[in-house]
Amino acid sequence: MRVMPLPQWRVFYFVDDHGRNVIRQWLNDLEASDADRYAFQALVDICEYSGVDALSNCTWIWAKVSTR
Repeated sequence: MRVMPLPQWRVFYFVDDHGRNVIRQWLNDLEASDADRYAFQALVDICEYSGVDALSNCTWIWAKVSTR
């Protein structure tokens, strides 16, 4: 049996007046590494598929990303 996970929360990506993703631009401005980008995306995925309460167990990932 195959199970397809469905998002519980909608996650929206904001764009600026020129249609550019502001989160991507923020990561570019920080010169975030691929590992940091993957960690950030993992947090977005957790929020989207498990809800915001699930993020409280994942703060160590964000702490690692935000200190670079």
